[in-house]
Amino acid sequence: MPCVIHLPALYPSEFVSQHTATIAGVPQIVYKLPLIDRKEIGLVGIEIPSFLEEIIIGPTQYPYPIAEALADVLAKAGVENPHQRIRPTNIPLRT
Repeated sequence: MPCVIHLPALYPSEFVSQHTATIAGVPQIVYKLPLIDRKEIGLVGIEIPSFLEEIIIGPTQYPYPIAEALADVLAKAGVENPHQRIRPTNIPLRT
């Protein structure tokens, strides 16, 4: 299974950009890697249609509206038959 390891102090990359974002009320540094193949340097297979195997949803009260929203985003990203890659777990949400 492919993975990305980013060590900006040791191996900076022109393909990874640094940003400051507030996530759940906490400001923090995030790194962004555009999911675009760069065949000229041998970086292939990271575009969403080939990179994404499956999305598992749950537990949640609303698995089907979430699945529809994700299918819409995946279709816009070029994924064929996006509903086939989305699987609600049907595990009930316990609160």
